[in-house]
Amino acid sequence: MEAFGQRVLELTRELVGIRSDMPAGQREMAARLLRELSAIPYFAENPQQVQLLKAGSGEDELHSVMAVYRAPFETGTAETVILCGHIDTVGVDKHVRQYGADEELPFNPDRLPDWLKKTFPADVELREELASGDWLCGRGALDMKGACAVIVELLRHFAATGFPWNVVALFTADEETESRGIKSALPALKVLADEGFDLKLFVNADYTSPLTPDDENTYIYTGTIGKLLLGITVYGTETHAGAPFEGVSAAALLSAIVAHLEGNQKLTQHVKGQFTPPPTTLYADARPEKYSVTTPAFARGYVNAFLMHHTHAKYLRLIASEVRRACRLHLRDLGRRHRRMVAKGNLEIARELTRPEVILFSTLKELLQRKLEGDAEKLSEALKPPENAGDSREACLEVVERVVNQLNLTRPTVVLSVLPPFYAPYAMVLHEDAQELLAAVKKVAREGRGGKGAKRLKQRHFYPYISDMSFVCLPDDGKLTPLLQDCPVPESLELPRPEYRLRIPVANLGPWGKDAHRVAERVHVPFLTRRFPRIVMSLLEGITNLDIAEPD
Repeated sequence: MEAFGQRVLELTRELVGIRSDMPAGQREMAARLLRELSAIPYFAENPQQVQLLKAGSGEDELHSVMAVYRAPFETGTAETVILCGHIDTVGVDKHVRQYGADEELPFNPDRLPDWLKKTFPADVELREELASGDWLCGRGALDMKGACAVIVELLRHFAATGFPWNVVALFTADEETESRGIKSALPALKVLADEGFDLKLFVNADYTSPLTPDDENTYIYTGTIGKLLLGITVYGTETHAGAPFEGVSAAALLSAIVAHLEGNQKLTQHVKGQFTPPPTTLYADARPEKYSVTTPAFARGYVNAFLMHHTHAKYLRLIASEVRRACRLHLRDLGRRHRRMVAKGNLEIARELTRPEVILFSTLKELLQRKLEGDAEKLSEALKPPENAGDSREACLEVVERVVNQLNLTRPTVVLSVLPPFYAPYAMVLHEDAQELLAAVKKVAREGRGGKGAKRLKQRHFYPYISDMSFVCLPDDGKLTPLLQDCPVPESLELPRPEYRLRIPVANLGPWGKDAHRVAERVHVPFLTRRFPRIVMSLLEGITNLDIAEPD
């Protein structure tokens, strides 16, 4: 596999040099992959089998690439496997500010190692790995341009050897934010399904990393985690800062809520003993328009929550229960502090603080509908998203605040809503029709492939980070309805239209490396160029019952 590995390494280095953390760079990446694929003899003879898939418009237009290798006609097979990688990366602005590096440094695999050695002289592990020559650094080297290079070369190999199954190579844009690339690819995949392609498995090639500091395993994940972004809008009762116990500060209450939800183990879910990470806060703000000594009336935030089951209504009720508990604990603590102050100052006790009400957005909407006496036109106007919102999350939260203002609420209120993006969970182990496939994957994990000294391959039930896999295994509308009801701007969730929704079993198998999304991101080159492609071929052998020759 020496020549194969060399081509993978050279293409990876070239792709890392393309700054694809922005739409323009993603379009450049797509164009580069399109040229590489089109030069493969099979696709040079069948140019219609490679296509550019577009999403958005103007400067924000995104391009994804799909190449379809059709098995030789005489095999008459409909069986198809999809190999997917994303072409975008997370941004580097944070690292530039934090370390004073120039913006192009993270995209330069030649300059970056020396800079890392100088910047992190105390990181012995990093210095030893860089000195070994077995690691390639750079933004996207691990997440996941190296995997894209492997997919290209595997497709070249399958086409040259007449692989008897159909193979789709899909390179998507925007996976790191809202997965607009895979969403724009669904119609093309649906066309294949309508043509008779039997889409057996969607293999996502996103990275794998140590799960603990001393973890030397690599993993194949037979599912993907789901993500729900919980919006929290707090309406308090204003009071002068000199009389803090006369009202409920929206800022303080929001702080208490997000602190209670942060790392809350009650809000984790599990599949066969494998647990999702607990919630964590991504944004919190009291948004004062100008300086004032009056406590803020509104505060807003959102919390990331992971899930593995499609019991969305039940999960939202559980979150609401924990938010109510946070409110009770906050007011109890405030009351205790108030009594101490009264005792010290020999003051009269003011009125008791009113416990906040906690409701879902769907309930808030019903209250407004009743107030408007069912006037659909006025309700639609009230729920209309603002035109000048910063992004889709901001638009949703502004709709909530507008509705609260129209209701003239008389008590502190916390409104919970569902914000974009949403990612659906999937686990083979929970689906009867995927058990044979799961057994084949487990066998591959047990037997492994890759030679002496290779890292142990282990199977786990779900990929622990959000990924494009979520959009090729969507649940039916009945399970998605609660999400739509509690999203202030349902269209902002950008769920694929029903006619484009697919139910393809998914698995994640990717390169092994460290520090994805960080300045020291690096991929293990021997694993990328040899072990990883061998494991992919073993997986395909396991589901096709074929012997696959290694590439040169």
